[in-house]
Order: sequence, then structure tokens, then C-alpha cells
Amino acid sequence: MKKTLTDAIIEGLENFKIPVDFKQICTFIQEQKLYDFQNAETPMNSVSSRLGNFIRSGDSRVKRMESSEGKYVYYLAKNETAILSNFEVGVTENSNRSNEKEYKEKSLHMLLSSYLGSIEILSKTISHEKSKGKDENQIWTHPDMIGIKFHKFQNPESRKFMTTIKNHKIFKLYSYEIKKDVKTDIDLKEKYFQAVSNSSWANLGYLVAYKVSVNLYSEIERLNESFGIGVIELHSNPFRSKVIVDAKFKDIDLKTIDKLCNNNYDFKDFVEKINNILNEDKDKNHEVLMKALNETCDPCLLHEEAIKEYCKQNHIPLKEKEEDN
Repeated sequence: MKKTLTDAIIEGLENFKIPVDFKQICTFIQEQKLYDFQNAETPMNSVSSRLGNFIRSGDSRVKRMESSEGKYVYYLAKNETAILSNFEVGVTENSNRSNEKEYKEKSLHMLLSSYLGSIEILSKTISHEKSKGKDENQIWTHPDMIGIKFHKFQNPESRKFMTTIKNHKIFKLYSYEIKKDVKTDIDLKEKYFQAVSNSSWANLGYLVAYKVSVNLYSEIERLNESFGIGVIELHSNPFRSKVIVDAKFKDIDLKTIDKLCNNNYDFKDFVEKINNILNEDKDKNHEVLMKALNETCDPCLLHEEAIKEYCKQNHIPLKEKEEDN
């Protein structure tokens, strides 16, 4: 029976101990003569397209992830444990030899605040350094960033009326746990449950990462069903950031908010300014109070050139337009 390109790709992947891109697979197939490409075919494009079909069709035999260089790389699902173990070693060795500067997790805050600003969420970084004391029993308590979104009211009187009736009806509080990447299942579990712990006080909690392996999407959905934390994948152009799953709404936890206010100045300052808006009276102008809140929040990048320059200065790798493969 004549071997198909699909058969050749599966056979080719059996021979690699780390994830490989479509060019490496194609070269191996040609060198080993695993498949006879027709004259009309462009081998590289054919292999790239077929690999994309594995992923789009949900074929369980092949998985892919994003490498540290931002390329899609592929491996056989049955060899996942050994493959990813070797891959992590390879990444570490390459990193040690590289002269490229590593970007800091905190530099992602500006990208997130820019994305949130585009959907009318005001956000603020919570500096853990401003917390009182160092209590090892209180790890996974502070969120990296917090946010608030006010519902819009056309008339000031209706806003005051809603405030009088039920304050929580006019706003939502958000919590964000920010990471560089989420690569493996174990990685996901640790970072996801850190977000669960740090977001217990908020209406909506999110795990945010610059890179999230597409292989983890189904597990992310399962965790979201059980625990309600949403997941956002940031983009170097923050306005192209992707919500993988939405967070599930819950009531705020006032006891934890009180604890965080007592422990952290940034958190207390944010809550105080929100409280001023919710309890405004005749002597206080709503616009002035909103301005005070805006001034304590993280700034946003508004223009494409400013975003690119920020990423360059902070060594954040730019994400090119995603390809099908």
C-alpha cells in the first residue's frame, strides 16, 4: 500500500526526541524518502498544511506548542512526557548560551492595562513590596493587578439612585494573576490555582499569560467549569489579546478585601478611591473623583508605534500574525 503524507509525518515524528517545526519534519521525510512528493507539490507547504490539519481536525495523535522563538513545533501525543522533558532541557541550554535579554514578568502589566483600558476596565498593579511584613503563611494572597468596570448611566440621578439601592450593581471588581507562559499541564495547574487563591475576593478572576500552549485549552475549559477562573493570552499588540475562557461571576468576599486593605497600601488606595465614587455627595464632583481614580491606575499604551517601542525597550518578543500551521 502506498504511504500517504499523513503516514510519513507520523513516522517522521517518531524519530524526534524534542518538538520540531514543519521544516525539520519535511527535511527528514525527504532525506529518509518516507514519501514521494509529486512534481506539482511544494514539499514544505504540503507538510505545513497537513500539520495544521492535524490540529484543526482534533487528531489526537499529534500535538503542537509554541517554542521560545515563537514558532509552532510538533510532537506525538503518546510521547508527550519524554518529549516535553527533553524540550525543557533544550530550552534551558539554549537560554544559557543566548545573549538576548530576558524580559521581566512585570513588564507585561503595561500590555494588560492597555488591553483592559480598551474594554473600559480601570486597572492597577498591586506591589507586593508594599505589603506589611513577610508571612510565609500568606503566599498566594495578593493579586498582581486589580481592576474595576463601572456600568454606564446616561443620567447622574439614575447613577446615584442605583448607588443608594445596591452599590455592587454598578460595578464589577477584577483580579489578575500574570505569568510569562503556561506550557505544560503541571505548569497550568500550579499557576491556575495561584490565580484561584489570589482572586478569591473579586467578582471575576483571571490567569493572564503571554504564551499559552494550545494543547492546554481543553484542560483550561475543564478547570474553568469547576473553579471559574478565566484565562487571557496577552499579545504584543495588546488589543489583539485573546480571552480563552471567560471568568465566572461571583459575589465579592468582603473579609478578604478587608484583609488586603490592611496588608497592602496599593490595594487600600484603590478601594478608597472607589469608595469615594460610590459614596459621593453634593460637595464632590463625580468627574473629579473619577479623575483621581484614573490617576492612581496603571497607564495605557494607545498607539501601535508606542506599543512596539515599549516591547523593544523591555525585550518582550513581538508576536507576528498567527499562521494556520
